[in-house]
Amino acid sequence: MAVRGVNSFDNDDAVEWAVAYREMGFSLAGSTIQIALEDFSNNRLSAGIAARAIAAVEAVAFTLGRGSPDAQRHFKDAAPADPAAAEALIDEAKDLLSAVAKASELSTRWADVGAQDHAAWIKALADLQNRVTGARPAQAAPEAAPEAALAAPVTRRPAPARDEVAEAILSLSREIEGLRRDMNQNFASLVRQIEEMRR
Repeated sequence: MAVRGVNSFDNDDAVEWAVAYREMGFSLAGSTIQIALEDFSNNRLSAGIAARAIAAVEAVAFTLGRGSPDAQRHFKDAAPADPAAAEALIDEAKDLLSAVAKASELSTRWADVGAQDHAAWIKALADLQNRVTGARPAQAAPEAAPEAALAAPVTRRPAPARDEVAEAILSLSREIEGLRRDMNQNFASLVRQIEEMRR
């Protein structure tokens, strides 16, 4: 993936995801966030999936009326989404941003670019988290504050009985694989359509 800046849509994966979002609607945001969290739990959160998931969190913030100017530009032509559906994704969105900041290939790439650029990217993620939750940024916060906020452990909910967990994991794995397959097919189809329109 090509990264051009610290903002959510400063990369090709996020821009392509926004095109798919305008076609498919808000359900794509939830499935993208879930896939990224699953990949994080399996220690395989790639830069591309992380960038798409950040765009999905932007869709949550946009639906809640707290979208960035870039989100306004990318999502203004999308079908209206239900704010209650976005509210239901706030906890997962926070978990995702924490996961991306501390343990993703994208975070490693930003760290390789340099400490100053990595800090600016972390600050952009912290701003997104504030917009999703509706929190106001702390005034005169120290430089480490955004990173500290995102470094909070990813929330894990209490687990039910072992048999129920095994059954739920199997069901979710099948569903996620189906969603991942559908998402990849939809992205490929959209890319083909865009290429045909450019000709």
